[in-house]
Amino acid sequence: MSNKRQVSIENYPGQCLDYLNRQRKEGFLCDVELVVNEKRFPAHRNVLATSCDYFATMFRTDMMEKYSDTIELKELSWEAIKQILDFVYSGSIFLCVEEVFGILQAASMFQMKNLLELIDEYLLDVVEPSNSLNLKEISHLFSLVSLQQKTDKCIYKNFGEVCQSKKFMDLPENEIQMFLKSDKIKVETEDVLFTALVNWTNHNLPKRQEAFPKLFGLLRLQSVTKQFLSNTVRKEKLVRDNTACRDLVEDAMHYHIEPELFEKQQPRTGPRNVNKGLYILTPQNSVQPLQLTETTPKTEIVQPSLRVSYHSALVMHENKVMFCGGLDTNCKSGTTSVMSFDGKSWTSECSINFHRAGATAVSVKGSVYIFGGYSNQRFENRTERYVDGCWKHDMQKDQLNNRSEACTMIIGENVFLLGGRDTRPLRPRLSRLINSVDAINIRTNQWKKVAPLNDARMNFAASTVRDVIYVFGGCSHSKQPFNSCEFLDTSTENATWTTLPYAPDVLNYATSFVLSNDEIIVLGGQSTQLCCFSTRTHTWKDTFTNCQQEQEKLGEAVISSRIFGFIM
Repeated sequence: MSNKRQVSIENYPGQCLDYLNRQRKEGFLCDVELVVNEKRFPAHRNVLATSCDYFATMFRTDMMEKYSDTIELKELSWEAIKQILDFVYSGSIFLCVEEVFGILQAASMFQMKNLLELIDEYLLDVVEPSNSLNLKEISHLFSLVSLQQKTDKCIYKNFGEVCQSKKFMDLPENEIQMFLKSDKIKVETEDVLFTALVNWTNHNLPKRQEAFPKLFGLLRLQSVTKQFLSNTVRKEKLVRDNTACRDLVEDAMHYHIEPELFEKQQPRTGPRNVNKGLYILTPQNSVQPLQLTETTPKTEIVQPSLRVSYHSALVMHENKVMFCGGLDTNCKSGTTSVMSFDGKSWTSECSINFHRAGATAVSVKGSVYIFGGYSNQRFENRTERYVDGCWKHDMQKDQLNNRSEACTMIIGENVFLLGGRDTRPLRPRLSRLINSVDAINIRTNQWKKVAPLNDARMNFAASTVRDVIYVFGGCSHSKQPFNSCEFLDTSTENATWTTLPYAPDVLNYATSFVLSNDEIIVLGGQSTQLCCFSTRTHTWKDTFTNCQQEQEKLGEAVISSRIFGFIM
């Protein structure tokens, strides 16, 4: 019987490379120096040739560098070469958006496919509105197709934020023209594009003033609000100084008075807040469709194969509604299940990591964040982030305060956490309502205190229109319902909450849906009444007749149901 066998040292190749890296840093047995801007970096030819096709070709052929002790590298930065060498000898590299261009330039020149793939993966993960224009430029220079697609999507989806960046102000005229022609840009109103065009023009007025009328003609002024046309567009000097621009504004004003006289401009595909489908999640954990008017589409719905909880956190994300967590069948413990609904079908998504019911969630910059909630009388204050199909604990965004049955709202880069219940672990009877409001900047992870609500409340409705947060109803700790409402204008420094007219009905367990920039519909209370609030006049009006008929068909299932929907 043979006693031969192969034995090995664990990670021996890695240890050898580690020893070579030490030799490089000590300058021991190095046989070549890379020279960049008079800075010299000792290295080993065999290691360079193994890691970089560029050096392998250089040392195999009759190039003069093959016989030289030094290789001068022009048009590359010494910081990038230092990073490249660290990667060659260790397999790891420190990347940041501000320095990645130089590293990409060097990796591309050295034909380092593995590093290029690594950088591409990194850049795909860090795309956000603030850097999307810079990364789009990089994607073109280095033919990174996936990055180009993701930056385009980010720019179109977050144009209102992107157009405020310094990079946008430096864009050439042809790129501004491309944006203004695009049907893909997602903005709340065309007002955003007008403001962006004026700011871009004034950034270099002597050279850009001549181009303004042509670019102004690409705006879809029918989608500019009448008030903005009258108070801002019409009074803008660049518009007043040009006859053609004035005529376009006059036509747009006339359109708002007699739209039937004009050919309607094609709206952009951004969120114009036009209802596509409206639904309710009942306390019996079923989902039912609603029809506001006869012209509003009504879709027959297929119930989910798995249980959807009334106590789930609902969030609209990438054209689907996600139901995160909720109570189990015994109504005691929180769950980790996540289901999504696209208006036609249901999908079981990756589960959250922590059991929770009564949580709240928000979608921002391609990610979903879920905050708060409870399970088995224990409060959950760990924040989770959903990105690329997976939930991860985002420790830097863990809440400052315990919070459940609260609301989250997103405005720009800031997520606002409003009110709710402060639950003390294992002592639920001592829980209390809170009126505090915290905000976290998604990019910097900095928390700040915001003006508190006038009324402490939980299970209330909240919606945002532009920079204003509206809060409706809810109930007290003893389940006494509210019909009080208030709003906060976040664009005003040191703003406080302002009381709104009382809702026509009590709104305990309230939810809301933004139907348009002027209307928010609110459902709650013990009746089947659907309330409609005008953000323009700050008044309540009668609900939609057809929707009342739909609610009556559903009977008591509508009571305390949660309303949600899709916009296009």
